[in-house]
Amino acid sequence: MYGLGINPDSISRRVRACDYLVVAQLFLQNNFLLSRPLEPADIKPRLLGHWGTCHGINLAYANLKAHFKNDPNFSFVLGPGHGFPALQANLFIDGDLAKVDQKATRNLEGIEYICKNFSWPGGFPSHASPVTPGVICEGGELGYSLATAYGAALGHPEKTVAVLIGDGELETATALASLNLCKLLATETNGRVIPILHLNGYKISAPTIAARKSERELMEMLRGFGYSPMIINGEDMEEFQQALDSTVPTPFIIMKSQKGATGPAYVDGQKVAGNYYSHQIPLKNPKTDKDQLHQLENWLKSYRFSELFSEKDGFLLPPMPRTFAKATSTVGPNSTLPAVSNLGFPADLMGPAVIKNPGAEKYSPAKKLGRLLEYTIAHDPDFYLFSPDETTSNKLDAAYNATARAWALPKKPWDMPESASGRIIELLSENTLFSLLTGHVLGSHSQGMMTSYESFFEITASQVIQYLKFLQQADEVNWQKTSIIPGLNLLSTSTCWRQDHNGFSHQSPALISTLLSHPGRHANCFFPVDDISAAAIYNYMYYSQNVVNLTTFNKTDEPRWIDKNHAEYQLEHGASIFGFASDDNPDYIFTAAGDIMTRETLAAIAILKQDLPGRRFRFVGISALSYGAIGTTEKPMSQDIFNDYFTYDKPIIANFHGYPDDLKSIFMNYTNPARVVAHGFIEKGSTTTPFEMLSLNRASRYHLCLDIVRHENNQALIDKYQNLLDQNTIYANKFGKDQIMI
Repeated sequence: MYGLGINPDSISRRVRACDYLVVAQLFLQNNFLLSRPLEPADIKPRLLGHWGTCHGINLAYANLKAHFKNDPNFSFVLGPGHGFPALQANLFIDGDLAKVDQKATRNLEGIEYICKNFSWPGGFPSHASPVTPGVICEGGELGYSLATAYGAALGHPEKTVAVLIGDGELETATALASLNLCKLLATETNGRVIPILHLNGYKISAPTIAARKSERELMEMLRGFGYSPMIINGEDMEEFQQALDSTVPTPFIIMKSQKGATGPAYVDGQKVAGNYYSHQIPLKNPKTDKDQLHQLENWLKSYRFSELFSEKDGFLLPPMPRTFAKATSTVGPNSTLPAVSNLGFPADLMGPAVIKNPGAEKYSPAKKLGRLLEYTIAHDPDFYLFSPDETTSNKLDAAYNATARAWALPKKPWDMPESASGRIIELLSENTLFSLLTGHVLGSHSQGMMTSYESFFEITASQVIQYLKFLQQADEVNWQKTSIIPGLNLLSTSTCWRQDHNGFSHQSPALISTLLSHPGRHANCFFPVDDISAAAIYNYMYYSQNVVNLTTFNKTDEPRWIDKNHAEYQLEHGASIFGFASDDNPDYIFTAAGDIMTRETLAAIAILKQDLPGRRFRFVGISALSYGAIGTTEKPMSQDIFNDYFTYDKPIIANFHGYPDDLKSIFMNYTNPARVVAHGFIEKGSTTTPFEMLSLNRASRYHLCLDIVRHENNQALIDKYQNLLDQNTIYANKFGKDQIMI
């Protein structure tokens, strides 16, 4: 409670100290204690960063620290990550930064270090990053903080997660969609989330919508989402503490604080404090403008930092005992977490050891993954599945046998299984689901998977790239290298090849291209050739660490080609030769990545063996691709193995689930591209029949056959195959179904 030993003056003193350190980080490269009048040489040559939100961040952080200092299960998520100098000032004062960076000592040398190196080449970036102790939300791309906080609280009822949301951030679709989460996740099985809206009035150059609404309208909006909103004056420490004392299950604090408060009121006649002009650097030219230099000096002096810090005794602030590294995240500095426990997936789920007649039986890769999800949920109490209302339509609904959909709203007798303790999170916002997943993975180091239609996974592309940048940057941070982060796993289905009832807008494998083009070695794209291959890939994903895995599969029944031993071998090497479809000393090499692509390619080989009995063929099935390589980031295929599989000089006909140039660019790293003819999705088709979809994109079995017979100059077979394709088009247009059955 507020009255139990919390001194408003001690909070105010801390805020003053942090405000001073923020301004020093933004402007100073020398004279950090103002031991003499400021000179132009004391000012950095390039002024970078954001001032306007920082005072509000310091207010929120100091009040939360004072209130939750004795709670080991408290965490804080910062939405306005561009206010990083405020976050760094707090981490520095508490000694949390020094735990991961020995140069950040709580003395003058440490002040010089953090101030000089803020937004400095080789120093601290202007936004929160993996350099920040325990970061789980960088806050650079706005909109994701609230969902990240809910993700960090999933399955941990002992947790309290406070999240500061910028009022500009509240204008994003993701933040607005995230407001619904209190109706799904505000239950006794999850931690308590305390949203704090930083209502400071302005974005970069315009007022925020939330700030220009009436207080009544804003409160009614939040009440409509299910929250209990309360408006406070951020400068009133007692009022802030009383709001934090609230015991309502879904609190929502609206913290009013003037943008740029405690900074210059006017600069060159321009209103700064309380205006958008304070968003970045309010004094643009203190190095060359004497009036601005004098204004900066007065600004720094206004914090009376000498009352708060002495060169001899350090910070003269009341102690706040508990370390607060978790305040910016839930991953503590120098943390090393154990590897995921072995679930021991049952042998019957992983598939048979022998396949007697490859391709004779059909099974759904999606249903296989649904059964694996069911087993995982039943045996891993921290595992969550995130899905935009497509668990059933994507044939993953076996997961409902182990848990229900998270739901804290009224239920109807005919609804799907729903429960306040359910661990299938369904919301029609891929961005919000992705933020929940990252919050869960980074915030608790727990497992989870997200599924979506293939075409709409691209909605998350920017988030995926930001996460990959996080992993890449973490590789360069010494204390981060010891952290074990479970793989971030994405299951992509309802693919471009089988959008029978949705059409062209639902046909896009673009996320595959995004991941394969990203140079950082932290992204794998998996293409199970059948349901047994899908099981092996699922096992790999579950135990993977520090990586993003995208697995693309179809929910249709597809032929089963390989046994579980072959599937594991194929995954380990990224590809494998299918002996039942291959000849020794081949004249042509066929390869495919994707279940439907594998089916079509093996069908082409069967046709050619009948029509060209004198020619020899080999099939290489690809199950994993990464940046510039066949195979995973952990084990890319070597040149020697490539030469063994694909020979040195034989023509290669490739059939790819995604855009053909993506696969061909990988082959360029191994061999002369003139050897390779690549097929795949070329942005053709709409609501059409399955074979016509393949035909329109020139990826059908007969298009692959045409590559060979054209090379052989066999006009009779060229005419035969082209006629079959033409006849199917006529038949499909007339009868609404394919003549060529697949």
